[in-house]
Amino acid sequence: PASRKEALSYLDSFLNQRGKDYSYEMSSPVTAERACSRISPYLAFGQISVREVFQATEKRRNILTSKDNNFTKSLKSFSSRLRWHCHFIQKLEDQPNIETNTLHSSFENLRPSICDHKMLRAFLW
Repeated sequence: PASRKEALSYLDSFLNQRGKDYSYEMSSPVTAERACSRISPYLAFGQISVREVFQATEKRRNILTSKDNNFTKSLKSFSSRLRWHCHFIQKLEDQPNIETNTLHSSFENLRPSICDHKMLRAFLW
């Protein structure tokens, strides 16, 4: 459901339970799906703001500082990713071509200029 109430619920469950192993599990394709915060759609559609999430994360991190180092590390990692989110939103605003081109020009010719639909289907299925 696309609601502010649902956004806050996901944030709360992440900051109080699900986020405990975030810093370790986000690096693995096996565990990343369940380790993520699940708040991206709520951020994208404005039910919750990055600033609000960052402030709630920092508040929770300060509460945990002396209690659970693993959880604190995970929330620090999450805060860092929130900053990167803002960085890349600004980068996309300044350089809209990064949506279709590579970030580093030396990698530009690694992709075929014409899509091979047979290969794409094989990759997706």
